[in-house]
Amino acid sequence: MRMRHDKLSLLQTSTKVKKELEVFLKCCMTVLVLVCSHCVVEGFTIQRHGNQNPTFAFRIGTSPASCKSSALHALIETTTEQQEKQLEQLRQSVQSLKRVLEREYISFFNPMVTEYYATNVTFDDPLTSLMGVSAYKSNVDMLGGRTWLGKLLFRDASIVLHSILGGDVQDLTTISDITTRWTLRFTFQLLPWTPTAVFTGVSIYHVAPKLSSNDNISSKDAIMGVQILSQQDYWDSINLMDGGKTYQSVDKSKALLDFLDQLNPNKIFGIAPPSSSMEVPYQLLRRGGSYEVRRYPQMVVATVEYDRRDEGYAMLGSVVKNGKKRKNEYFPPNLIYFFNRNSLFSK
Repeated sequence: MRMRHDKLSLLQTSTKVKKELEVFLKCCMTVLVLVCSHCVVEGFTIQRHGNQNPTFAFRIGTSPASCKSSALHALIETTTEQQEKQLEQLRQSVQSLKRVLEREYISFFNPMVTEYYATNVTFDDPLTSLMGVSAYKSNVDMLGGRTWLGKLLFRDASIVLHSILGGDVQDLTTISDITTRWTLRFTFQLLPWTPTAVFTGVSIYHVAPKLSSNDNISSKDAIMGVQILSQQDYWDSINLMDGGKTYQSVDKSKALLDFLDQLNPNKIFGIAPPSSSMEVPYQLLRRGGSYEVRRYPQMVVATVEYDRRDEGYAMLGSVVKNGKKRKNEYFPPNLIYFFNRNSLFSK
């Protein structure tokens, strides 16, 4: 009986050691994963709860220096409910960023809300490549005429925002890019004829989650924010490829030529001006290499038949001027249809 009891005790002890060893090995694998993710494990203990299987507890460093992957660290510590809360916070932060971008476009970055930009944010457009918030801000301040050099070179800088899309939150570590479509214009006043340059295109913002930097707040209670890591701009006039389907980078010399062409005194926005100086107000949506896409407001259109072109213009002029025709005051754009025996075409 004594021998049987000793064998039973030995078997129970072996089973307990085996269970503890299994838990220990599992936790070693967990620690290895955390270390590979740049997290620092500060300590671990084995906890026993009566006759239940032992559990393995470990502590992960909470300071920014002890855990580089703070997003992963937060994901490990939080419960499902806490994760949903942080996901909602992240979605709200993305919406806040979109509203900030809208305000920055309207005010031409005056002010620029720098807390939404990473310290080492990068900016690339066909002409310029910059790194850092200070360089970014200096560039928009110069273009906006808020520096001594900007006051010398530019005036009337503005950006019209046509759309802002993207920014879908997929999880606590991934946000889709935000894309804006815009029209940028400014007057280059250093030249005597003060030409106005205009560019249409898109900006692609690469954004990422940002955890609260308050050391007094635990990672599970930290507020999820968002920041811009990089901005890539493309111009419709030179970067639009494949029949308008994709944007591709080009050599900066091509961008410089496109800009200089708009300074040509014989052109307006890089396109030869119409014969008449009057024009229906419109919004420029896209400026291609040899074309423009415009949005005209709702308007009344008058159509007349004529035998001589000057008579046709005179009748249209009387409609536009409420019967008070004035010499050489016409209101383009206009379409003139020419008939012949075989076809109808417009000019």
